[in-house]
Amino acid sequence: MAEISGAPEPVESRRDFAPAQRTIIALHRAGELNEAAVLGFAKAHKYEESIAALSAMSGVKIATLDRLVSGDRQESDPDRRQGGPISNGPPCAP
Repeated sequence: MAEISGAPEPVESRRDFAPAQRTIIALHRAGELNEAAVLGFAKAHKYEESIAALSAMSGVKIATLDRLVSGDRQESDPDRRQGGPISNGPPCAP
């Protein structure tokens, strides 16, 4: 599990992750930060808490997870940037 400090990590996002980070720090200190906690946040549609928990458990920065999960990323493939096909492979059978 990633090292968790007492101070929330600053995140460049349209979302406010600071309250979620405090919640995750408290769960970690109580020994209750686990997969069941992440599942609970996800089922309750608590996006910030889900991302903060995944970050704490994986060591991946919150901003990175936020971009990956929300789909807000720069595509290097011009076809995908323009809404083109995702795969150049054969079409799927009906």
